[in-house]
Amino acid sequence: MSDLSLFLVTEDPLGEALIRAMIQQSGILFNIEGKGSVGGKGAIRSRMVSYNQLARQYPVLVLTDLDDALCPGSLLEEWLPEPAARGLLFRLAVREAEAWVMAHREALASFLAIPETKIPQRPDELPDAKGSFLQLIRKSKNNRLKKEMLPDPEQATPIGLHYNEHLKNFVFGHWRVKTALENSPSLSRTWKRLLEIPHLFSEKRV
Repeated sequence: MSDLSLFLVTEDPLGEALIRAMIQQSGILFNIEGKGSVGGKGAIRSRMVSYNQLARQYPVLVLTDLDDALCPGSLLEEWLPEPAARGLLFRLAVREAEAWVMAHREALASFLAIPETKIPQRPDELPDAKGSFLQLIRKSKNNRLKKEMLPDPEQATPIGLHYNEHLKNFVFGHWRVKTALENSPSLSRTWKRLLEIPHLFSEKRV
């Protein structure tokens, strides 16, 4: 059991799955605390001061989407009216977590049964990563995935009932961060910060 705790906060289940997969693949043993997915950007913003206070004690990794914000710095300044604590790792999936999923192009092509050439080479630059990802699913030869991941046209939902379930299976079973980061600068920055956490708090454990 590790003596290093990490309080994890993510916007949605996909973001939580990605961070947990990254932690597993990093080989770092964390005691992961917190609920993980807190249910949206608004919930994270409303608790940023509390997360920042907690980050004075041990690392707090907050993952949200950039969406329409200009840059990570401007978003953090808007959400947090006080200096960020040393242990606060505020990370953004640019512009949505689906961009990180698409960054491992070979694995995703196999999962969706589509040519790798159909998957964007620079997913961070997509203005609507989720929308682009849903378009990839529509091209899939796997009818089950299309049925369970795409939204029902008769229901007012943006994704299918089993969208997150299938994505979690992909992330934990096939997605590899060291391959994906080659196509996603925002993922690469988050990976680097994750690996720095033990060194960041090593002084407190001495």
